[in-house]
Amino acid sequence: MWHNWAFAAVVVAFLLAELRFGLLRKGFDSIVQPKDQNSTNGVFRLFVAGLFVLVAVLGLALYLDAWKSGDQLSLGTFGDFVGGVVNPVLTFLTFMGLLITILLQQRGLAEAHQGAKEATFFEMLNLHNAIVNAMDVHRSGRETLHGRDCFRFFANEIEEGYKKSRKRSELDRALDGHEALWGKFSGDLAHYYRYLYNLIRYIDENLQHDKMKYIKVLRALISNDELLVLFYNGLTSRAENFKVYIERFAIFDNLPPNAEFKPAHRAFYGPGAFDEKLATK
Repeated sequence: MWHNWAFAAVVVAFLLAELRFGLLRKGFDSIVQPKDQNSTNGVFRLFVAGLFVLVAVLGLALYLDAWKSGDQLSLGTFGDFVGGVVNPVLTFLTFMGLLITILLQQRGLAEAHQGAKEATFFEMLNLHNAIVNAMDVHRSGRETLHGRDCFRFFANEIEEGYKKSRKRSELDRALDGHEALWGKFSGDLAHYYRYLYNLIRYIDENLQHDKMKYIKVLRALISNDELLVLFYNGLTSRAENFKVYIERFAIFDNLPPNAEFKPAHRAFYGPGAFDEKLATK
């Protein structure tokens, strides 16, 4: 009977210590999700916790057995008790090891899946650059523009259409400016807009960990002229869904001040479009 009380006392003491210090929980977390990518500390914590329980149970049992028999150890009874305690403990540790192995495998699969998504992102980024580099503008009697140089020309076309507009509303005049460009170069621009939108959408839907990190990579590759063209495209009804991402991920964070045809045009977007600290959560 005293053996049962001894075992129960040690288990209760261990549970109280676990609630206070969380040794077992910290060890388990350190193995499955180590902060320094090293599970050694977690394994050590679990080993210490298991060793603590085992030594405490055996020590208490030995002391009580010696006290009960007047310092004459009942080795047979004590041996039976040790076997009854050690076997369940070892079985439990084996089960924990199996559980940790399964969780680590799941974690490895999840990381591999995330790595594949990151690889896809960079492949899409390369394709986006290829789309930009494939652009060209043939001007009669003048040098043909290629790649990102086209966007300076596109921005000038929008500004010219904006200045020619007779609309009263600044928004309507800005829309007229972009429609003047769209009517001439919708073939190239439609492909560019659609792909860039889907690239940002891919980041939002698939790269769950630190999306802004990947947005910053993308933003770093967009020139100021591209941003200005995207600014006025985002006001059109065709870019309604794109505008949501513009404000969610501060796509115009790198747009220089007063780059718009009028500073008041910034009011066409929410403040999150220009500052990632204010971007829509």
